[in-house]
Amino acid sequence: MKKNIILFFLLFILSCRPYSKEAYLKDYESFINEISLEEQSYTEKDWTSIESRFDKFNTIWYNDYSDDFSLTDKFKITKFHSQYLYYRGKAEIKGLFKK
Repeated sequence: MKKNIILFFLLFILSCRPYSKEAYLKDYESFINEISLEEQSYTEKDWTSIESRFDKFNTIWYNDYSDDFSLTDKFKITKFHSQYLYYRGKAEIKGLFKK
């Protein structure tokens, strides 16, 4: 029961929309850092969840703040996107990512 509550809380936090451009950039960076630290232990199911969140960063949430991004912000976002593709590519090579 306790594990279910913790899992629910974690999923709730992960699904929350960033409330500002700064929060978006900070959350995206944290998301990428988390992947870099944990990618060795991710399963195929984990990658499905991660891909869903990545899609939100690059579509819905990006569009929410795209008019406010400076050139520097756009470079950061491109860097985060590239890092994600690197880790996803490694997972694909291991056969852990469903296309």
